[in-house]
Amino acid sequence: MKNNRNILSTVLLALCLLLTCCIPALAGDGDGTGGGTGGGNSPLNVVSVTCNGAALSGATVAASGTIEITFDRGMKDNAAANAALIKITKNGSDVGASVSMGGDKSLMIVSFNGLEGGNYKLTIGSGVKANNGNTLGADYNVKFSVAAAGGSSSEAPSKSPQTGMNDALLVACAMLAIMGMVYSVRGMKQARR
Repeated sequence: MKNNRNILSTVLLALCLLLTCCIPALAGDGDGTGGGTGGGNSPLNVVSVTCNGAALSGATVAASGTIEITFDRGMKDNAAANAALIKITKNGSDVGASVSMGGDKSLMIVSFNGLEGGNYKLTIGSGVKANNGNTLGADYNVKFSVAAAGGSSSEAPSKSPQTGMNDALLVACAMLAIMGMVYSVRGMKQARR
């Protein structure tokens, strides 16, 4: 009976270690301050702006693609009005990107096609409005570039250091869990003797 308690204690300890290690890793790039769809009375916030799964800011992208803008609350009720306030410009001129709602109520998709090489700016206008009526309050700008014809672009940009760290934490957590299980099995075998 005492050996069974030791085994159970070991398994529970391994699970606690696994959860302690994995929870921060599973939080991704979040800082723990939220990301829900409520938002209360605080201003609307942009959570992330990505292209091909990587941060858009400062990136070099292909001439055609999609940008995903994630907000900290629902945007669906004002989708049409918001689409008119999101633009991609080159040297101050609008390049005519298409803006639509994503599958998630807090996600907007900006599609662009046939951009020439050079520097661009994505502007999310200050009047972009969440379902609860709150706005950004100030323009949100992200600068990026498009590779010149024949130049290289980052079709699939490399992972950020934070994402790489999260992957390492997940591997470490999995190894701890396996070690805990092996230790538990060894304890069970010794208890049978």
